[in-house]
Amino acid sequence: MRNILLITADQFRYDMLGHLGTHPVETPSLDRLAQDGIRFDNAYCPYPMCVPARASIMTGLRSCDHGVYYNDQGWADGLPTLPGRLAENGYYTTEIGKTHFLPKRRHGGFHRVWETDVAYIKELNARGLPRFDAKARRGKYGSAFKTNPTHLPDELYPSIRTTDLALEELRVIADRRRCRQFGYEAFFMWLSFFNPHTPCDPPEPYFSMYDRTKLSPFVRSEAELAKFSKPLLRSRDEWRFMDDAHMAKLRAQYMGDVTLIDRQIGRVLAALGDLGLRDNTLIIFTADHGDYLGDHWLQQKGFFHEPSARVPMLFNGPDVAPGQACREPVSLLDLYPTLLDYEDLWMPTLRDPNGRLVYLNAEDRPGRSLLGALTGKEALDADRVVVSESGIYGRHLMLRHRNLKYNHYFDSGEWDVFDLEKDPQEMNNLKAEIRLADLPAPMQAAFREVDGKMLNWKDGFYFFKDKLRPMFT
Repeated sequence: MRNILLITADQFRYDMLGHLGTHPVETPSLDRLAQDGIRFDNAYCPYPMCVPARASIMTGLRSCDHGVYYNDQGWADGLPTLPGRLAENGYYTTEIGKTHFLPKRRHGGFHRVWETDVAYIKELNARGLPRFDAKARRGKYGSAFKTNPTHLPDELYPSIRTTDLALEELRVIADRRRCRQFGYEAFFMWLSFFNPHTPCDPPEPYFSMYDRTKLSPFVRSEAELAKFSKPLLRSRDEWRFMDDAHMAKLRAQYMGDVTLIDRQIGRVLAALGDLGLRDNTLIIFTADHGDYLGDHWLQQKGFFHEPSARVPMLFNGPDVAPGQACREPVSLLDLYPTLLDYEDLWMPTLRDPNGRLVYLNAEDRPGRSLLGALTGKEALDADRVVVSESGIYGRHLMLRHRNLKYNHYFDSGEWDVFDLEKDPQEMNNLKAEIRLADLPAPMQAAFREVDGKMLNWKDGFYFFKDKLRPMFT
């Protein structure tokens, strides 16, 4: 049995890796993981928002299957989870950092959760420290877009504190559970960083590390606005208060947060080596979604442009072919079957005499195992269609197949089409030339399948801040 360390960083853009050369950002630890492992250059989240994406990582299901479309919802009781499946097959499972599971104390199959969503706030309160300082809340941009470094001491900054907890847990694992090669118990750890999610207020020297006047320009054009769908225009209007100067400053602060996280990952990698765990541990780095950071006139996430829906995905460890880059589209949904396949934990499909499923295997999840690509023994299916959903300002669906990306906005009846091979920055919307009926057959089939499942939730309601709200708003 091999150990598995899944590292995620909240709202980490796919192109914020130093070795890609897109942005002048320093990420030496992640660069080494990529150089000695495999990177998936076209990985997408199944929903560009925190809680729905995390529910999909845990269950291996799309939002149209598990029903989580907003940040105040939880997946249904009884669904198998990735840590639960690993735990029942001999793994010690532990989570450190941001969970964003609901209800707030939900473990989701982990033996131990070092809960920061709840305990972290309690610790700050006990020390007389608010999560956001009062001065920032009174500023022009509020606490979500700060113009000063954190008021917290370094050891309480979320990414640093999370790393300290992870190192403490690793020491316990190495001492008590003997998860080295040929040990009697392997571990699965999800190390989940809150940053670089806004407010992007790392401590110095990270806060001032990057000069906002020397960053890559915003990816946007006046011409693209003429083809914006109504939901995108509505989102753009909500962010008009963010002038270009502040957006550049926010991006520089975000990059400082990225480098801080990279340093923390370096600490974890060093600890794995010191504890004798490194050679027997598969390491995955990815994110729940990205961040527009001013590209395409937008901020945050929720829609399907590359900065929002595309995520980094790196694998490094035992049996991983080093120095590889995979261009085929993949999904965060693929983590569930890949990790079970990596340890040969799939049960054979079995149905009872009435046709009811008894045992599950990889075919019963929308994700696909990437094990063949990881080991360099098998190419990925080039006809695969990767899907992402959204419920922000209506019901929306993204399909990625080969070089084509198709976004459909059901409520307004609009769509986008981009050829990402010829137009990687999504500046040339082909919607006047390509409609749904013109798409390749695999895309049309995926559209019908997911649209049908999404419709099951269309007339549903859920409670939000003690009020009953329709599912898609």
